[in-house]
Amino acid sequence: MNTVQSIAQPARGLHFEASPNRLLAALPDDAFDRIAPELTFRRFRSKELLHKTGEPVREIYFPGRGLYSITTMNREGAIIEITSVGPEGFLGIGAVLGAGFAMNDTSVQIEGDGAHILPVTIFNREVGRPGPFRDAMWHYTRAFVAILMHSVACNGLHSVEARCCRWLLDAVDRVEGSELWITHEELGMLLGVRRPTITLVMSELAHEGAIKYVRGRVRILDRQRLEAGACECYRKNKALTDLAGVTGLSPYRSA
Repeated sequence: MNTVQSIAQPARGLHFEASPNRLLAALPDDAFDRIAPELTFRRFRSKELLHKTGEPVREIYFPGRGLYSITTMNREGAIIEITSVGPEGFLGIGAVLGAGFAMNDTSVQIEGDGAHILPVTIFNREVGRPGPFRDAMWHYTRAFVAILMHSVACNGLHSVEARCCRWLLDAVDRVEGSELWITHEELGMLLGVRRPTITLVMSELAHEGAIKYVRGRVRILDRQRLEAGACECYRKNKALTDLAGVTGLSPYRSA
C-alpha cells in the first residue's frame, strides 16, 4: 500500500518552478506538454515510504530538491542503502526495465521540495513512444545501473570514512544546500556500519573543521575536505549523471 498522504496538486505553475526535477525540466515543451495533464505534485514527510518491495508500482516520482533512499533488508532485519536519488532522476526504474513491481523499498530520507508524480500507465505509454521522453528515461536508467555497480564495489573496497564523505557530498548536492538532518544511527544504517564507527568518523571530520554536527543536524563547513576524503565513486557517479544529460540542459532544449 502506498503510504503517501499528501494532497495532489497540478503540475504547472508555481510548483514546477519550486521543485525543479532536472529530467522534466530538460524535456522540450512538446514532450512535457504530453504528460503535463497527468502530472501531480506532492510534498512528503521524512521516512515516508513511496515504493515497497514486491508491491505493484503505480506511480513514478520525479523529485525536486531532497534525498530519496533505495534500500534493501537482510534476513536479520538490517537495512542498508543501495543508492539514493534526487532531482537528477526519477524513482521507479523497474518500470523502464519491464518490472511491474518494486524491486526495493524507496523512502524519503531527507525532506525537500516534494516530487512530481506520473501514473505508471502514462509513463509506460511515453517510454514506448520514440522521442525525447523515452531517450531521457533510458539515458538516466543506464547511468543508474552503472551507479548501482559502483555501489557494490564501493561497499566492499572503500573505507567507512571515504564512503561517509561520499554520502554527505551526494546528499548536499541533492538538497542543494549545506545542511542535512540525519543522525549517526541513521547514517550508520544506510552505510551498513555500526553507530560507534560512524560517530568516530563524524567526530574526526568535525575536529578537522569539515563539518559541524549538533543533535542530528550536519552543516558542511569545508567541502574541499570532504571531496579529498571521498572515495572515487563520488566523482564517477557525478560524471555518469552528467553524461546522461540530467545535470544541465538536454540536447533537445536550446540554450
